[in-house]
Amino acid sequence: MRGGAVAVLVVLECEKDEYCLLTQQARVPIGKSRFLEIPAGMLDGSGHFSGVAAKEMEEETGIVIEPSDLVDLTDAAYGSKYPGMYPSCGGSDEFIRIFAHRKQVTREYMQELHGKLTGSAHENEFITLHIAPLANVWELSPDSKTLSALLLWDKLRKRLF
Repeated sequence: MRGGAVAVLVVLECEKDEYCLLTQQARVPIGKSRFLEIPAGMLDGSGHFSGVAAKEMEEETGIVIEPSDLVDLTDAAYGSKYPGMYPSCGGSDEFIRIFAHRKQVTREYMQELHGKLTGSAHENEFITLHIAPLANVWELSPDSKTLSALLLWDKLRKRLF
């Protein structure tokens, strides 16, 4: 029983190209010391999905945003029918609400982010940021929330952005 979580697909637009901001951290249950995925975290009991997503963004990436800066991809796809995507519905009650954040940036800004060390010390997070071309992210990570976010982004972007 894990309950709800949030994840954020961060799309960085630079000189007409799109990039994705990924976090790289250890994932002990799968035996990986450096695993790429989108920023994410567990709900805090407040029921305020976008607020938790904005907090996770700040903790994991150092980027401060308002909850209103996020687009709820899950809601756009399913409305109230589902609370999020289910990464393993046969073995867990966990659901993940997926958001997107789109930002115009400079090359210098991306260079500052790439390789930056972040994470919440009180949660024992040791995160390194990674910038990758958005079109290649599916090849870099087999993470279910990352792949789901990419699919929702691809299917919804013209309607939402």
